[in-house]
Amino acid sequence: MRSSHLLLTLCIGMSLLSCVGKKKHNEIIQALNTAHTQEVDSVQSHLDTARSTIRSMELDLAERKGENNALTAMQDKLQDKIDGLEESLENLGARATNQQNNLGNQLEDQRKELADKLNKVKAIKTQIEDSQASMLSTSSALVEVMEPYDAEEYAVEIQSGKVVVALTEKLLFRSGSTSRMTDDGVEAIEKLSQVLNNYPLYAIQVIGHSDNRPVPRKGLDRWNYSALRASTITKMMVEDFEVNPNQILAGSKADYAPRTSNETPEGRARNKRIELIVAPRQDLLVKDIAKALTSILGE
Repeated sequence: MRSSHLLLTLCIGMSLLSCVGKKKHNEIIQALNTAHTQEVDSVQSHLDTARSTIRSMELDLAERKGENNALTAMQDKLQDKIDGLEESLENLGARATNQQNNLGNQLEDQRKELADKLNKVKAIKTQIEDSQASMLSTSSALVEVMEPYDAEEYAVEIQSGKVVVALTEKLLFRSGSTSRMTDDGVEAIEKLSQVLNNYPLYAIQVIGHSDNRPVPRKGLDRWNYSALRASTITKMMVEDFEVNPNQILAGSKADYAPRTSNETPEGRARNKRIELIVAPRQDLLVKDIAKALTSILGE
């Protein structure tokens, strides 16, 4: 449109040129040139503005494309993280399930192990109870064979899980002797030996005791006197009544373990005695219990 306007202006100028002089003609030409220049400048200015606007828009578009790409990249990264977290969550769930199953299996194994150990503890308890019951049975059998004798001359007791048979000097030995026994004494030892032979795993201690008075044998103290009497009983049980020598042991405590006071004749008579101490062999019992405990503790 601007070009048509310029052409019209030129045509008018050319028409006027034929009607005016040279000076006027030049002024018109100059005016036309100025108008043309201004028009060109105006068009150029608009063109530059348009180009600047286009450039700005291109830059803005590029920037927006860059932001969009950045957002797209960020979105991709976030999606990757989400995918990774979901996978981790699945893995954690799987591990939790496995751990729960493993824990359940471990608890079941521990329950079985505990039940097994409890059974073994019960077995030990049963073994101890059987030992105690056996002691009661042995005590009853020993009391039964001693019933024909004067109750003042013997005692059968259970002390600390052991059967203790106390036989007085009067029942066993002739006065003042360490080797010569009374008839009732020999008979009593025979009956006691017969009962004890039924328990080959028992340990038997034959312990001699005295009162606190000097002994009636010169050259002997209370230790030796009591030991000799214990040895006489032990030898008789082994050689005459077939008690296993590996079961039996003789010893002496002299006057250091009185049953009662030595201040009266009756008390001294009770203190001068032989004691048969009968119990399951501790080494075997301890060995069995230690074996069971080792199995329980897993050592």
